Amino acid sequence: MSSLDVPLDAQVAELQKAVTALVLQLTAMRPVECPVKDVEHESVKARKLYAERRRREKHFGNDGVLFGEPGWDILLDLFIAYEKGTPQSVSATCIGACVPQTTALRWITLLEREGLVHSWPDQRDGRYRMLGLTPAGVEKMIRYLKDCP
Repeated sequence: MSSLDVPLDAQVAELQKAVTALVLQLTAMRPVECPVKDVEHESVKARKLYAERRRREKHFGNDGVLFGEPGWDILLDLFIAYEKGTPQSVSATCIGACVPQTTALRWITLLEREGLVHSWPDQRDGRYRMLGLTPAGVEKMIRYLKDCP
């Protein structure tokens, strides 16, 4: 079957998918720089929210199951790392989520699919993957944190 036999809209859809995949791949090859200035205030809010979640677990126990929101914990943790200008390894992010590694990995995959986080090979050791917020993830976190009291 030649490309002339395939409807034009199907060809355009395939081309759009390929371009999107290429952009995501190129973006994932390098960490997102900290283009937004003055995120320190929002970072303080993120740190307080993260600490409050750990404090609840300390007092109520249950390994985060009772109040668990691994996706939110991952976003908070990565936003704090973003403000510091330091991407995190996937394993450190799993630990920061305070859930079993398999659960954290599922959430990381979901957050990547949603375009909020991206991963790339560690430049020093290709066996490891690094993780950071995408520009859209940063923007959404800033908007949310600005809206917090």
